[in-house]
Amino acid sequence: DTTEEKIANQQLMQIARMVSVGELAAGVAHEINNPLTGILGFSELLLERDDLDPDMQEIIRDIYSSGKRASQITEDLLHFARNQREPTKEVVNLTDILDITIKLVQSQYKKLNINIIRDYPDQKFSVYGNSGKIQQAVLNLLGNAKDAMTGARKGSKIIVSTWNEPDGSIVLRVRDDGPGIPKKIQERIF
Repeated sequence: DTTEEKIANQQLMQIARMVSVGELAAGVAHEINNPLTGILGFSELLLERDDLDPDMQEIIRDIYSSGKRASQITEDLLHFARNQREPTKEVVNLTDILDITIKLVQSQYKKLNINIIRDYPDQKFSVYGNSGKIQQAVLNLLGNAKDAMTGARKGSKIIVSTWNEPDGSIVLRVRDDGPGIPKKIQERIF
């Protein structure tokens, strides 16, 4: 009976594939980190200057913020490759994360005639988590809505909302006026 031997060989092949993927992820992360270091360093130097007009400072802050996000992604790749601990969590400002995230994609979405509406107060919502992971989740939700609306040629707005619940929890909702999820797929989503 060679069944056990076949299973063991399949498991070894799977482990070898995962090792290869981990090595590839580490290599990609290191290659991306090199130019990112320059982008972050030079944008920090520019932000220290007093002679830049406010519009230019805002653009440089956006470059720096995008660089930090890319840096977090490469760090996550390295954690995956090394099978290290979970990304660090801390108290972060959800409102600021949403503002930055929406700003990252807003001009691209406007070109597609999709308007992102901020439906949340200026109130600062403090949450415990990883800002990069929260931003990635929101980007994924925005991207899914955009793809569905452009694919179906239906819908023109995405609404991002936050609010406090009576139990003290904070709700983040991303909704759109697109075609929605087909019934046959809805029961398989989660």
